[in-house]
Amino acid sequence: MNRQKSIKVRLTESEYELLKKQANGQPMASYMRSVCLGNSQTPSKNTPNIHPQLLRQLAGIGNNTNQVARQINYRIASGGELNSTDVVELERHFGEILEQLIAIRQQYSQVGNEHVS
Repeated sequence: MNRQKSIKVRLTESEYELLKKQANGQPMASYMRSVCLGNSQTPSKNTPNIHPQLLRQLAGIGNNTNQVARQINYRIASGGELNSTDVVELERHFGEILEQLIAIRQQYSQVGNEHVS
């Protein structure tokens, strides 16, 4: 098909980034044509469907890890140092995370792939 017409559209940076994300790697012109012309074959997202409880559990682990990282970064940035007690506490914390992840993996592998696709 020989396309000879063009349309110029101005976007903010955030609008452009959102469109780019929605295009999911597809060329922007192809994506825009498919969306604007009502083509039902819009690109599918690569994001898997995740069971809400699993997502909450993983988000909680991530939040706890971020809190620990913030505390360490704050201490170092304010001129402090990590001592052996801090290192032991970190090892304990990351051991707990590993145990939580193993438990989650076992929980969801026992029920098959019902919760994660």
